[in-house]
Amino acid sequence: MSELPRSAFLFDPELVRAFVQDRLDDAGRAALADEVARLLPFHRQLPHPVIADLVAVTAHLGGDEALLRWLDGYPGAATGDRAAAPGAQPARSLVGVPGGVLALEQRRARDPYPHALAGYLLPDTTSGALASLGQLIESRLADDRLDEARCLALRSLALLTDIAPAAAELDRRAAELEHQVRALRDLVAPVAVRCAEHAGG
Repeated sequence: MSELPRSAFLFDPELVRAFVQDRLDDAGRAALADEVARLLPFHRQLPHPVIADLVAVTAHLGGDEALLRWLDGYPGAATGDRAAAPGAQPARSLVGVPGGVLALEQRRARDPYPHALAGYLLPDTTSGALASLGQLIESRLADDRLDEARCLALRSLALLTDIAPAAAELDRRAAELEHQVRALRDLVAPVAVRCAEHAGG
């Protein structure tokens, strides 16, 4: 497992509070963007207070898509290297949603490993198979395997694009998935280069 950076424990809660209260100046917003960009790849490993602060920032901006667009406005934060990170989230949103698993099962009946996901997608069709894709994206980012992370994010989003309509029909909890996936795919695609070099884990 990749080691957490020391910055994971130095996320400034004062910046977060000022941001969500709309009283942070431009320099402070740039500093916050830099901290958020460095922490995103380690989302699952972070201390709970840091996760709570990241959630607060994301919610204040309006969600994962808005967070990525906000980060893109701060090139000094090196956010382009981490552009795949929000791509890890939609698959996790289907955990505990039976309709999502059934839609995935229907898709895999035609092709067990669509979108060159052999070596990444677990053999068993469960909600864990989708969640594991999100974990893999974050682990590649944490290991600085950036091109692979971007490509895996794009392939995962392509799979979710396939199953989103059926998932929404089967379970209303998946109703927003198609819009979310489409928006994130548009954001990840420009930085997902040389994907053919990263097929198969």
